[in-house]
Amino acid sequence: MRTDYDTAVLGGGFFGCMTALEVRRRGGRVVLLEQGDDLLGRASYHNQARVHHGYHYPRSLRTALRSRVNFPRFVEQFGFCIERGFDAYYAVARQFSKVTARQFRNFFEHIGAPIERAPAAVRRLFNDDLIEDVFRVTEYAFDAVRLREGLRRQLRDADVEVRLRTDACRVRAYAGGRLLLTIQTPEGTAELLAGEVFNCTYAQTNRLLAGSGLPLVPLQHELTEMALVRVPEPLLHMGVTVMCGPFFSVMPFPARGLHSLSHVRYTPLAAALALHLDGPRRGALSAAVEGMPL
Repeated sequence: MRTDYDTAVLGGGFFGCMTALEVRRRGGRVVLLEQGDDLLGRASYHNQARVHHGYHYPRSLRTALRSRVNFPRFVEQFGFCIERGFDAYYAVARQFSKVTARQFRNFFEHIGAPIERAPAAVRRLFNDDLIEDVFRVTEYAFDAVRLREGLRRQLRDADVEVRLRTDACRVRAYAGGRLLLTIQTPEGTAELLAGEVFNCTYAQTNRLLAGSGLPLVPLQHELTEMALVRVPEPLLHMGVTVMCGPFFSVMPFPARGLHSLSHVRYTPLAAALALHLDGPRRGALSAAVEGMPL
């Protein structure tokens, strides 16, 4: 027997959950399908947990301004998982940076993002030969575990059906303008009907498209490693990002009580321009990773 829904949302990450909630507000029966054992267990958790305010994008007015405008909206809506108990600093490198310290400050003053020169005690933590200047900004981190719990409550209150350990394998047209989804569960293969399907599976986007015989999206897949570290006392209540180029960042990671350590050049271990990471392409990526001097 096929279960019939108005909307099926594929992927239980942040965007999948928010899509399901937004669609549910329009009315109708909504199901959220997640391949893993829980919501927000992949990209939504395994990232830097940074709530962007625009400072990462001093060379893109549109992206910086959109982050600046959406920052307070996110903080207001998800205040229950926001970590504010640290000071955020952005340092501009003297060499290899694509912007100067003056350009960086002028840019964010122009779009109305809070920025000021860091106190002398903080600037002394940096090497003057390598860093041109340091700025204190307003930037937060989020706790992915608390975010998951909050979204789980919202989905339950909105009466969105959540199916975990459910993999969407194929979608095809069905009678009456409906869509037929083939899904894989621990109990076996099943089918369900939906009036519309939203593919929010992120890195798995092309997996469903390929299984459905639909055009693929040219995506670059990267294998990355995000280090979690314990920092010494001067950095314990700080987040530090060096701009703007092949540099690093140390940010609080509230879900584990640690800091994430990432580097533009060294965090990505391998990359593959692939439409679909199955078969030969997956093998090629694995071979590239195994051949890297780690």
